[in-house]
Formats: sequence, C-alpha cells, structure tokens
Amino acid sequence: MNDKVRWVRKDLYVAVTDLEGKVLAHGGNDKLVGKHMMAVRDAKGFAFMARMIEIAKSQPGEGWVDYEWANPQTKRIEGKSSLVSLLPDGKSVLSVGYYR
Repeated sequence: MNDKVRWVRKDLYVAVTDLEGKVLAHGGNDKLVGKHMMAVRDAKGFAFMARMIEIAKSQPGEGWVDYEWANPQTKRIEGKSSLVSLLPDGKSVLSVGYYR
C-alpha cells in the first residue's frame, strides 16, 4: 500500500481551500498546495474560486459552481461542475467536481 493517499480517480479529485482561497489540499495537483487561487480565472475570465467561497459562506454553505478548466486526463479546457461545501470547522471549503 502507498504511504501517500491519492484523492483522485481518473478525472475526479477533491480539493480543500481556506476562506481566503489558499489551497490546503489538492488531489489532482499537489503543486497547487499553498497557492492562493482567489484571483485565478477560468478560460472565460470567471473568478470561480471567489464564487466557490461565496457559496460556502452562504446558507446552507454548499452548492454548485460551473466553470472551464483543464481536464487532467485530456489536457484540454472543458466545462466543469464542482460541488462545494463549507467544512464543519467553518474555516475551509471542500470541493469535488466532474467534467461535463
């Protein structure tokens, strides 16, 4: 068994950010851990991370965000939908998405 847990299956992975948009964990790309993503925009200019955090801070603290992102399997920009949820600590956001 691996000593490193992999939170990815094909093009599906989980990610965790804090409420400022800093990546705390990323199953698809560990090079993003520690990066601030609040100002990052998708291929169409949409600030998806800001929207994810906005949804997580709202009641009930979960919802869907649609954006355009590079699929790790195809290496192409594709439509993606992510479910975001505020974690019980109230300080971090869990997201998992799929390519449409």
